[in-house]
Amino acid sequence: MTERPRRREETVVGMRPVEMAVLWGGLPMAGALLGWFVTWLLRKLATVSWIPLPGAAEMALSVLDNVPFAQVGAIVLGVIAGLVLAFISAGEHVVVRVGPERFSVGREDDLQDIPRSAVQIVFIDGKSLVAQDAAGREFVRERGDFDPARLRDAFTDNGYMWAPTDPHAAEFKRWVPDMPGLPTGANALLQARSHAAEKKDSADVRELNAELAKLGVVVRDQNKGQYWRPVSGPCIHSGDA
Repeated sequence: MTERPRRREETVVGMRPVEMAVLWGGLPMAGALLGWFVTWLLRKLATVSWIPLPGAAEMALSVLDNVPFAQVGAIVLGVIAGLVLAFISAGEHVVVRVGPERFSVGREDDLQDIPRSAVQIVFIDGKSLVAQDAAGREFVRERGDFDPARLRDAFTDNGYMWAPTDPHAAEFKRWVPDMPGLPTGANALLQARSHAAEKKDSADVRELNAELAKLGVVVRDQNKGQYWRPVSGPCIHSGDA
């Protein structure tokens, strides 16, 4: 575990400049090339007599020849499609904003805010960023395409304790339906969480994680299954501080 002196400015860990360039430059360019290629291919296919449905290719070529700037229009549509895809991809990217008093994590339109005073330790578990309190309760378990070294530096520079692995990893047990030993109501929540995870409904999974935390249960996904461990002591919500 490492700790560094706190800094005053917020550190944002998101996409690197090269990733931004690929997203906002590469996707529109790929769309433009696709638009050009489709019109070029249609013209080529119209000259081949042995392909199935040659009349369809000739019809497409006729449309291209009779619509002014058809190829330019296809390229422009490809660029627009690339920009739309880039916008959607950027919105799905998980961002971490770390300050000396609090940090937030999630997509830009759905950030989870956590006060520094509630956090004992932060670490990466698989592909998830995890924040725990002194009793091992989890305030955050957010899956994303993280760079562990950048996250470690962001948190330690702002005075957070960083661990190389989950200190409670050995306590997790594989969940199966109607498993004994769980608090009342936890099995039903874990069943619902399993369905939400299969549908990749991250918002529902996060909500169910919070409900399980209230029962003193921490859960994580591993090898296409759910693993859980108990936490003693009352639940403390991240918004209480």
